[in-house]
Amino acid sequence: STLTMPNPGTKAAPAKFKGGFSEVKGFLKHYEKLCDYNNVASDTDKCETITQYMSRHVTEFVEGLANFRTPNWSKLKSDILKYYDADLDTKRYRRKDLISYVKTSRDKKIPNLTTWKKYIRGFIQIGGWLEQANKLTKEEYASYFWEGIYKKLRSKIESRLMSSEPERDLSLAFPVDRVIATAEKLLHCDRFDADLLISEVDSDSESDSSTEETSENSSDSESSESEREFFLKNPKSKKAAKKVAIR
Repeated sequence: STLTMPNPGTKAAPAKFKGGFSEVKGFLKHYEKLCDYNNVASDTDKCETITQYMSRHVTEFVEGLANFRTPNWSKLKSDILKYYDADLDTKRYRRKDLISYVKTSRDKKIPNLTTWKKYIRGFIQIGGWLEQANKLTKEEYASYFWEGIYKKLRSKIESRLMSSEPERDLSLAFPVDRVIATAEKLLHCDRFDADLLISEVDSDSESDSSTEETSENSSDSESSESEREFFLKNPKSKKAAKKVAIR
């Protein structure tokens, strides 16, 4: 009966519903399980009891609905899902979210298993959801997963995979499970050359940074030369040319 329903705020009670679209489905599911467990079956009891687990603002809105006053639990439940935008929760991610994650991740070095697992978790959170929602094919999922791996590690993984399957059709993405297994072997902390692999990644990163600095210095030099040429060719800017030369 309603008398055996858990008091608001207790361990068995659902968290107070404050109107968040991402919580509404879980809240209603939890509430209906409690009703079944406590034999709360009538529409009147279900409609009236649910408000004790809602914030004051939400309660006032629900009490104003016709299906609360009637009462009709099935229709009231539909109203709550509708007005609190439950469908937004099913539109959680888009393909561009995954592309953004992939672009960001592929420039981050992966020196150990902890960093690798962090990449996997982040990818599954977005890519796994898209695949399950049929917004991504299995082949696309594998392709994006591969592209998100740091380039130096990806090269090592590819070498291992190709050595075991040299005739592989490269028009198809490497299976995710095989990529993960290979990466874990390469990054395993007990490998005799684990420290060498990490230092190599660090060295690559420093090399990339050094190349960028050299490029920037070269660019600044070229810009300075171009500035001198402009002032020298322009009669009205002789004073400015002298200043540039002094620099």
